[in-house]
Amino acid sequence: LANDFICKPVTLSQLFDAIMSVLGYREQNKKLESFNKQVAAHVQESRSSINGAQILLVEDNSINCQVAEEVLSKVNIVPKIVHNGQQALDNLANSKVSYDAILMDIQMPVMDGFEATRQLRKMGHTVPIIAMTANAMQGDRKKCLDVGMNDYVTKPINRAELFTIMAKWISTTDRGALADLTQTSIHTDDGSNLPVTLPGLNIARGVNQLDGNGSLYLRLVQDLAKDYAAVVSDIEEALANDNKKDAERLLHTLKGLAASLGAQELSTAVMAAEQAVLDDKESKPLLRQVQTNLTETLVAIDQLVASVAVETVTSAATEVIDYQEAVSLREQLTALLTQKDFQAVNKWQELVPLLRAIGSEQVTEIDRSMNQFDFEQAMQLLSEVNIPTT
Repeated sequence: LANDFICKPVTLSQLFDAIMSVLGYREQNKKLESFNKQVAAHVQESRSSINGAQILLVEDNSINCQVAEEVLSKVNIVPKIVHNGQQALDNLANSKVSYDAILMDIQMPVMDGFEATRQLRKMGHTVPIIAMTANAMQGDRKKCLDVGMNDYVTKPINRAELFTIMAKWISTTDRGALADLTQTSIHTDDGSNLPVTLPGLNIARGVNQLDGNGSLYLRLVQDLAKDYAAVVSDIEEALANDNKKDAERLLHTLKGLAASLGAQELSTAVMAAEQAVLDDKESKPLLRQVQTNLTETLVAIDQLVASVAVETVTSAATEVIDYQEAVSLREQLTALLTQKDFQAVNKWQELVPLLRAIGSEQVTEIDRSMNQFDFEQAMQLLSEVNIPTT
């Protein structure tokens, strides 16, 4: 019996479809499409149930904070951010906000996520606590649950997974339907002007994990280059001083950041070094490999930033600068900075291209202040920017 047929004259498209049908791929594709639709519907349902939730984000790393803010913005969540477990305890003791959930990093200075959770449970807090960590082993999950956490997500953050887990523990459907995400999303560069990949850096993967926010990706990789260029030396110094805990924390953080930004080879190398340190095994050769991969990633970041700078200058030379828009954006940004509103970070990214086109010398310093959340300094520098009236 014939399994399929094609009519002459035969086209390549008809031949391909017939072969796929005979081999069973057409049916597989239909099943895959059906599965993808079910997943999409499930994710949308999760989004609706957590829309506008009150979230406390406990995370010591500024890059991870920005990634989490971008992901949560898709469901109209502006999290309250603290940077260690002790600050989380202080916040819950003094804040009038009733949080729907806490997103808790594990390895932090001052007080880690495990101890913070123990203390919160001893204090009688029943708020759902969801761990966020770069460790994905079953033993780590058990430890999180044993100290009183409710659930667990791994870094780099998978948006669908995070929303699904959050929806298990919180529901805000009574606060209104989910807004049209195309209207509430941040209007930034979608990454289409960035190269897909460079040696040591899968840019497409990194941008995709930020929901296509290319501007945020550029900012985060520059933060990585600035803050972690000497991290291997810091790790080696910590180990030499028998400060194993600091070494583990640095490795753990770097592993998650690298994976989040598409530096997979670096993340893999760091994972091996981290495991060696945890097991009290020889780590020097593995740290040398980390340094090799880190150097490759830093070179790629330099190339990426340079290519974007050239494109920005070329674009600015051919476009008419909207000075009134620049003035309006500065006023909006100043208002947000005055209120210490973290949406200022996104508003700044809207203003940057205009200030670069104008030739402002303060852009780099303001950008540094914004990345460090030094809003007072950023506001002072912003007031010094000269924007022509015509």
